[in-house]
Amino acid sequence: MIRVRFLPAVAIVIMALNLCATRAHAQPHGTRITGIYSDMAMHDGDVIGDEAFILFTSHGYYVVFQHGEGEPGVPMTVPAGLHGNAISFTLPVAADPRGAFHGHIVDGILVGHFDGNGQTLRLKRKPSYWQ
Repeated sequence: MIRVRFLPAVAIVIMALNLCATRAHAQPHGTRITGIYSDMAMHDGDVIGDEAFILFTSHGYYVVFQHGEGEPGVPMTVPAGLHGNAISFTLPVAADPRGAFHGHIVDGILVGHFDGNGQTLRLKRKPSYWQ
């Protein structure tokens, strides 16, 4: 019967540890990584640029990425790897030949490059072009 008494206490400790771990992943090192980073804009009637929305889920980080080159492309949702302020994700080559992206976030700016063509992105954290 002693085991039954401690079961609720053990369950509470496990839930508290799980909550702390989830919060630690949501905002590593006190820096808010999640959010929208964009340089997407309208130029002479064309939608040009890139937008990355970094999200935290129960299954880790994801990026919703959209590229515009005259007209907006179909948004892609892909898993992301984060370590401190470093981020990496890979776009499906069939949808975007630029492929893997490697970068970091400093002072609200996502900076990095794509492996497929070496293109460098510099996206400021700001409201979405679509808002």
